Amino acid sequence: MGTRLLQSLLDAIRRALEMERTKPEAAVLSLRGVLSEALRQGVDSAYLRFVLAQALEQHGELEMAFDEIKKAMKLDPLALPIRHAFQELAGRIRASLAHPNRAVDDPEVPRLYALLLEAGEADVPAHLAMVRFELATGRLTEARQRVEAVTRLFPAHREAWVLLAQVARAQGEMDAAAKAETEAATAVARDPLFGVVGQAKA
Repeated sequence: MGTRLLQSLLDAIRRALEMERTKPEAAVLSLRGVLSEALRQGVDSAYLRFVLAQALEQHGELEMAFDEIKKAMKLDPLALPIRHAFQELAGRIRASLAHPNRAVDDPEVPRLYALLLEAGEADVPAHLAMVRFELATGRLTEARQRVEAVTRLFPAHREAWVLLAQVARAQGEMDAAAKAETEAATAVARDPLFGVVGQAKA
């Protein structure tokens, strides 16, 4: 990449940053254009993807922002601002997925869950949100496998046992449901003391 073109791209990034808060849509369009030109020149920049992720977040596009910050992480996994932005966006998606006002059969649930799972950022509330979706939409086998995995990983998690009882009852397995209800009655934890993320494997 020539010096003149590099300076032109840097100037475009600076202008986009100046309008990020007041005109986030225009900033996103400008940064996408800069990224497209940089890629055309054979340059994939962690910083540029990081800046684009921030602009997308300002514009309310959390999923696209998360996609860009994941790409930035792959390019520069040790950059602290990028790691911080990644964790912040993952936290916002987890909070959105497990929000108490979200309908259990909301069609966005599998997509948000898949985003977190792929990134290794799905925590217990995220896994249970997916279990509720599977239960509400009749995917009982998947719900059973997922919630049983959670109870094995976190046997003191009361809500997981309650959900296991509901799934077992929906499957007509009353003995398993009764056993899960007994476990729920003695469980004391709501969520793990420390945030634990990853996959819940049956």
